[in-house]
Amino acid sequence: MRGLYQTDDNMIEIKSDFSGSIPGRYRIKWANIYMAMREETATQSDGKTHDYSCHFAFDLKNSGNTSESLYISFGCESVEEEMVYDALLYAAENTQNEFHRLKIFSKTDTFKKYHIPLTLEAGQTLYIANFYYRSHERLQKLFEYLAGMGKAVRVPNGKSIGCREFSCYRYGEPSSESLNVMISSGFHFPEGDTIATEKIMEHLSLPENRKKYADTVFHVIPKVNPDGFFYGYNGCNHAGFNLYWEFDENDTEKCPEVHYLWQYCLMARPNHYFDFHSYIFQLHRKKAFPYVKPLYFYQGALVRDKALEISRDLMAFCRGKQVCSFSTYAPSVLATKLTWVFNTVTFAKYHFALFDGIRESADLALKSFEAAMQHLQGMKAADWQKKDNLSWHFFRELMRIWVYQVRPFLVKVKNRIIN
Repeated sequence: MRGLYQTDDNMIEIKSDFSGSIPGRYRIKWANIYMAMREETATQSDGKTHDYSCHFAFDLKNSGNTSESLYISFGCESVEEEMVYDALLYAAENTQNEFHRLKIFSKTDTFKKYHIPLTLEAGQTLYIANFYYRSHERLQKLFEYLAGMGKAVRVPNGKSIGCREFSCYRYGEPSSESLNVMISSGFHFPEGDTIATEKIMEHLSLPENRKKYADTVFHVIPKVNPDGFFYGYNGCNHAGFNLYWEFDENDTEKCPEVHYLWQYCLMARPNHYFDFHSYIFQLHRKKAFPYVKPLYFYQGALVRDKALEISRDLMAFCRGKQVCSFSTYAPSVLATKLTWVFNTVTFAKYHFALFDGIRESADLALKSFEAAMQHLQGMKAADWQKKDNLSWHFFRELMRIWVYQVRPFLVKVKNRIIN
């Protein structure tokens, strides 16, 4: 995307030709710029619709000799349309620099509408996003550095559709008795959740912490969707697939990232899994909380006890809040498949809220990680293999039939009746 706004003294360029940019349609009328979010196909999964087309990232350049005042409106036909909430925006003058909160009098409806009054100084270029932008190139260097500091092994697992390497960083040498903990972020590029894996990798880079976790192997995947970071996709990969909600491990053509991640899981056999996400534009509408799967999905009393203990701590960190709905065990997502195959205790889609602060959100991720590790201390991989009695087994099989067969059938019937 590139546009020009010409005055007698200045020329304002509107561009989005950097990695991770998320442009949208726009029109210019005098000093008012009317823009719309770039639309991506909404994901239909497990009877629900997931729309991630709620983010933008672009840059403005004032090529003139004097300052210029602009008024940017997203999703609005008029600058007079009222909105009452202060918008959470981030900006920098270079994509390789840290983006900081943009402290201007901007407003939003906390969905897809924004009013952004802005003054550009002479010769100034400003990159603006309604999320915590972190460039693909900068993150690549950061995680390579942290992995080196922590003596982690980078395990390449194949390439994305856009030929970007899908990698995992492994801390420790696997054995038949070692506990395996997997941590991921970056399913959805704009969510800024890589601050969680960054904080945990910093923690694991300290020699005293590696010694403390000597019996545990960590598998950290900071960018599950590398093409999303490069091309600036809201929620999908280069083929338009939402890798979180459409985790089809057998589709090597349209979502090879998912296939390679599942192959890695088959090798790692994770006992515990954290997957981080975040809320941004929702502001006050959403708060930090974990997704907590019902305990009856886990085999073995000891594993269920540990899952309960960890979930209580995570809820305590989030003011007692949690999500325990169908989303926590939807059949199309990785977390559900890990539990069915490996009895993995999962806290996938653990959301923090960047409205609470970037540092605070990263600290929450580390605190949650340390709490889980404290509860898992002394456990071995064999503890996840202990079977339940027949009554528990029968109950779990009934739940499997409900989740995978009965409920999807009822959803299809309901949709047909509605349509």
